[in-house]
Amino acid sequence: MDSQRFEQMARKLHEGVVNFNDPSTMKTKLSSINGTVKAYLINPKPELDGLLLSDGKQLHLPPHLSTALQQAVQPGDAIPAKVEPDFPSTFGQEFRILSVTNSRSMPTVVDRPPVTAPSKPEPEQSLSVQGIVDSWLIGHKGEPKGLILSDRTQLHIPHHLRTSTAAQVKIGEEVSAQGKGTCNNLGSSLAIATLSVNGQPLQELSGESVSS
Repeated sequence: MDSQRFEQMARKLHEGVVNFNDPSTMKTKLSSINGTVKAYLINPKPELDGLLLSDGKQLHLPPHLSTALQQAVQPGDAIPAKVEPDFPSTFGQEFRILSVTNSRSMPTVVDRPPVTAPSKPEPEQSLSVQGIVDSWLIGHKGEPKGLILSDRTQLHIPHHLRTSTAAQVKIGEEVSAQGKGTCNNLGSSLAIATLSVNGQPLQELSGESVSS
């Protein structure tokens, strides 16, 4: 990244304005991350597709590696990971896992293409949740694609409503949501159909579906 583009990106981040499709917001080189796993990241299907670290970093891996990741790494484990940073924004930054190792037992999961057909997902169920917004769930371009509550429940926002929802929700606010998803030993995750913030419903969110 040349100095002019770096200055442009820094200014946008400082001003809190990022165009997620702006090519001047470029990815950086591969890097290493060390941390402790706080929770799994789960999509509503449900599939395990990443790790939430205790320092708030979000590391993502393709869902076809869900079983391998669950077998290798558990919440509370210390891990080193080779990652590719995605685009940063004022909401946060996603990191794509290239490889991740359990520091205690040493198994390693490497990002490789699937070799077998995906297994049939669990049936989704209707869920209703309530809690305090702890952080944003971050997408590839630094965009907020959902909410992580203080109990680690993950709420996924419909793609076309992510920008408007981010403008109406703040960290620390109380939300209640209904939608389809899953709640099991891995955690809770749902695709938001309706959402209320501090008791006030957001009119845009009513019966929508989520695309990642």
